Amino acid sequence: MPMLSLACVVIAAARIRVCYFVLAECAMAREFSPEMVRIASEYRKRDVQFELLHEDLSVSTIAMRAHANEFGFVFSVGVDRHHLASKHAHITRVPSAAVYDSAGKVLYAGRIDDRYIKFGTLQSRIKHHDLRTALDRALSGKPKLAKQYESVGCYIPD
Repeated sequence: MPMLSLACVVIAAARIRVCYFVLAECAMAREFSPEMVRIASEYRKRDVQFELLHEDLSVSTIAMRAHANEFGFVFSVGVDRHHLASKHAHITRVPSAAVYDSAGKVLYAGRIDDRYIKFGTLQSRIKHHDLRTALDRALSGKPKLAKQYESVGCYIPD
C-alpha cells in the first residue's frame, strides 16, 4: 500500500478518482471501512483510482499503515495536509467521499450511503448508495448528482 501525502485533487491518469476522507479514531468512519474497500475493489476494474486521506493531521505513518492493514485498504493512503482536499470538496465530516474527473473537478462530494440517519443511529436498511450512484453517473458521462448529502459522522478538526 503506497503512502502519499498528496491531495486527491491532483490530476491523475485515471478518468475518475475517488478520495475517501477519514479520521482513524472515528468509530463511524471505521464502520464504513469494509464498504469503502468493497467499492474500491469493484470500481478499480472500471479505471477508477482510489485514495484514502486522513484528516487527523497528527496521525503517524505507523498509525496510517496499521489502520490501512486492519481494514484492507490496498490503495494510496495519506494525510490531507492543511485540509486542502476536504476544503476543495466542501467536506466537513467523515466518513465522506469525493469523486473527481481527470481534470480535478469535483463531480460528487458527500456521504457514502445513508446507513446513518443521525449521529450514532443506524437505519435498518440502506436505501441510497450515494457514492456508487455518483460513480455510475460519472462513468456514463452524466452530470453530477442534483442532491448531495453531507455525511453523518465525526467533524473534521480545525
